[in-house]
Amino acid sequence: MFNQYHLSRSAFTWLLVCQLFLLMPHWLRFPALLLPPSLICVLWSLQIFRGRWSYPPQIIRGVFIIASVAGLVAQGFRWHSTEFMVCLLLLAYILKLLEMREHRDVLIMAYLSYFVIVGQLLFSQSLATALYLFMGLFLCTTFLISAYSARDGSDFFLPLKTASKMTVLSLPIMLVAFLVFPRLQPFWSVPLSGAKAKTGISDSMTPGMFSELAKSDQLAFRGDFEGDVPPLRQLYWRGLVLTQFDGRRWTALPERRLNKWNSDDFSRDQDQSDQPLQYMITMEPSFKSWLFTLASVVQSRAVDGENINYLRDATVQTTKPILQRSQFKFRSEISMIRDVQVYRYHRDAALELPATFNPETRSFAEALYEKSGYDKAYIDAVLGFFHDEDFYYSLSPGRLGEHYIDDFLFRSR
Repeated sequence: MFNQYHLSRSAFTWLLVCQLFLLMPHWLRFPALLLPPSLICVLWSLQIFRGRWSYPPQIIRGVFIIASVAGLVAQGFRWHSTEFMVCLLLLAYILKLLEMREHRDVLIMAYLSYFVIVGQLLFSQSLATALYLFMGLFLCTTFLISAYSARDGSDFFLPLKTASKMTVLSLPIMLVAFLVFPRLQPFWSVPLSGAKAKTGISDSMTPGMFSELAKSDQLAFRGDFEGDVPPLRQLYWRGLVLTQFDGRRWTALPERRLNKWNSDDFSRDQDQSDQPLQYMITMEPSFKSWLFTLASVVQSRAVDGENINYLRDATVQTTKPILQRSQFKFRSEISMIRDVQVYRYHRDAALELPATFNPETRSFAEALYEKSGYDKAYIDAVLGFFHDEDFYYSLSPGRLGEHYIDDFLFRSR
């Protein structure tokens, strides 16, 4: 396989066994992204090793990389998310098979194997995962021994025997370290949804992406009112509004931040005469800038002096992410409503739907609107559809297809 550095048949076999073993859980997590390039690279590397094919030219490797990154973006991953970075690492680990020309490439491949092991721990820390990754470490050690063996693969199982001896000898050291060294809290953490997403709030939403949800009991914020707690109908907390839709993912619109509300943006609802609500919010560290408030905030103040911005979608945010527990005081007048002209920007964005997704839903909505005749009747008909049809809440909804709104409305529900 390698005309500049000769890798034995034994070492190449152990490399493939190690790589395929480490990639298996990620194939189950991201099958459409990782399985096709894995199979292509393994088959190509086998043909190179047999002398049938040559190394792929640089332009083909470049196209392969661009296509892989485009696939990540098409799946709805944000470029700065941990899932996106882990997938980039896995793709580099897979593509490195087609670049193993020199001695240092073998060592880089081993280093990447250890990073892939750590990447799996980001998604799960169960006992089964620990045992699985312990086996991965064992196979990676076997590959390293085989690659640097002076006997050049004459005994295929010799690296396995040597790795077994090393593992047995290291077990007492591991036990002493486990029992003697103090178990400290981690100095860093990575916010990651993992294979099973959790219920909660995010700055983007891609329905149908997760087949299972786990209930999260993590505290988001506390609310303390001056006087009596208002009735339940007034306790509608607003954090952020996801208005922009690209066919797969909902995100918030870019907003102009204001230092204070313009009084002309408000008008009083004559049907309501609710008293202003004074309350204090204690936000837990979220590493985000949004704040949870009741409707129609007309006054706000951060207890610790943090600056607060007002957005046109009637939400409130801090100027910097919330990295520690922070308190904010608000005053909301529920009877105040935002002027309709302020919302026109969001209305226009919400009506911009991509034409290539969810054809069944589009046809259903058009027919329902024609039948209704005017906007309010149409909205009532949509609400009636969700009320009358057999929809239900589930933490195991199953993954949906490309047209996930069609699948949700007319099949999975």
